[in-house]
Amino acid sequence: MNVMPLGVILYLVTLVVFIRMFKSDYTPEPEEEFRDLEFDEWIERAIEVSGLHTSRVNAGMITAAIIMILTIVGFAVYESFNMTPAFVALFCGFIMMLSQTRDPSVIMREIDLSTILFLAGMFIMINGLGKVGIIEALSQSLFAVLGSSPIRASVILMWLSGVISSVVDNIPVATSLSPIVRDMVVDKSWEILWWGLVIGANLGGCMTPIGSPSNVIAMGVSEQEGYAIPFNQFLKLGVMLTILYFIISMIYIYVRYGLLGG
Repeated sequence: MNVMPLGVILYLVTLVVFIRMFKSDYTPEPEEEFRDLEFDEWIERAIEVSGLHTSRVNAGMITAAIIMILTIVGFAVYESFNMTPAFVALFCGFIMMLSQTRDPSVIMREIDLSTILFLAGMFIMINGLGKVGIIEALSQSLFAVLGSSPIRASVILMWLSGVISSVVDNIPVATSLSPIVRDMVVDKSWEILWWGLVIGANLGGCMTPIGSPSNVIAMGVSEQEGYAIPFNQFLKLGVMLTILYFIISMIYIYVRYGLLGG
């Protein structure tokens, strides 16, 4: 219950902002031919218009859902079977390809290799920064900056981890900062630092296209579908929204742990 209310607030804020910004792209009223249809007729008509067949959709969705569940379970238990996450991902991806009825060469051509290579390079760079101690050195320098007030320190940590997470993946950021936070949590009043780190590391990835692997994947898929998102456009919207998120989160921390006493 520490950050769930904040998540709901940010979700509603995002809806309001997106509706106002992209209102011209919405079609609030259904098409004329759909208005007088019953729900089941509406679904059938929608499938017909989209060119999809119910049996094919159901079979594909069921297969994909089963493989996805196996992938998640594999990530949860891979250590018990002396496997690696990479093996789980590659194995389940191979099974997914085998389950398709299309020509494998066609499937391979549709794989977004540019996104895969970009993510591989990004993780190599991040791991290299961690190995040479740059990320840890940056984390250590935060110790003197955070101050003596738990609430103020949490807010500062939120902003700093968020800014760093905008250009570095949030996982190494959180991993590097966690030992510092652990050392600073000397009593219960300082546990708020963990939530500052959680909020900052997660929200910071929304700021830039390279701040999170999901951003890179989304942009790659969007480009494949013919709706390329310019880097500058993503950055403009991402920076604006993330700063708004941080301001709301800062107010939430002061109210939740200051005025209401945690």
